[in-house]
Amino acid sequence: MEIKQKMKPTEWKGIVGIPLTPFNSANEFDPGPLREQVDFFIRRKAADVLAYPMHVSEALEMSEAERKKALETVIDHNNGRLPVIAHVSAPGTDNAVAFARHARDAGADAIVCTIPYNWGPTPAGIKAHYERLLNTVDLPLFMYNPAGSYYGSQAQISPQVIFELASQYQHLAGIKEASWNTEYFVDVARRTSMLPRKFAVFGGIEHLVQTMCVGGIGSFSVLNLLFPDLVRRLYELCEKGAFLEARPLQYQVSELLITIKRYKMHAAVKALLEMQGLRLGNPRQPNLPLGPGEKQALVATLKEIGVWPLDPWS
Repeated sequence: MEIKQKMKPTEWKGIVGIPLTPFNSANEFDPGPLREQVDFFIRRKAADVLAYPMHVSEALEMSEAERKKALETVIDHNNGRLPVIAHVSAPGTDNAVAFARHARDAGADAIVCTIPYNWGPTPAGIKAHYERLLNTVDLPLFMYNPAGSYYGSQAQISPQVIFELASQYQHLAGIKEASWNTEYFVDVARRTSMLPRKFAVFGGIEHLVQTMCVGGIGSFSVLNLLFPDLVRRLYELCEKGAFLEARPLQYQVSELLITIKRYKMHAAVKALLEMQGLRLGNPRQPNLPLGPGEKQALVATLKEIGVWPLDPWS
């Protein structure tokens, strides 16, 4: 296979598409539908960047070998058509470094990593974690700031630490800011705007009006496998500063996010994609697939929002 020249972004921005991980009836990784999702993102112009395997991709439910094989599948099939950010988060820094080295060797264009799981590390520990990654792998790195509740603690990446590391390391390219804390987002955007280079502050989810009006440059997306045109239109309006025009679309997107978050997001998205003709299998335990009643309730809510029936998945 001829390898296309990789598109190296001069400026990271836009909608980040996140493929979901398909499993077959034996609960084994199934590469075919993963390749279909990559093609969909590109064909429908639904994403400017790919990120995989994120939490919604069930990275934490996959073995180390599966994570590596699945990432290689995305990179190889993408074949340089879009930049690929490899998710390398892990419980410990050594584990994350190992995933980062694999991502580099597999041909990823960048990596994204959150703070180590479970421990709720101290600010000094968080800084040391990122310094280790930055000193080990010379790929663009995106920090990943989670919601405090995600870790059972209030551990977050200090905005001052972000600024200090970004001042020291040119390949600290940006952050996925997923705390949903407006004050924190604005502080990060304000501080990093003082850098003598671009620093990409992505929203963790499609709250684009709220984040792009204060310096955000796009978001990671869980809806663009289902509603690619809606998400793209919302982003384009925000990119040109048409926030009043974008507001009704943001209301609709926010209502959709609230709806799928009533369930485990990947379980809801997998169920809806299956209704459209793409079979991704069940979520891995401890998460369960939506039951018949849950599917009916989900479809009823989508009808109320005005987005049902969905287009056939293609």
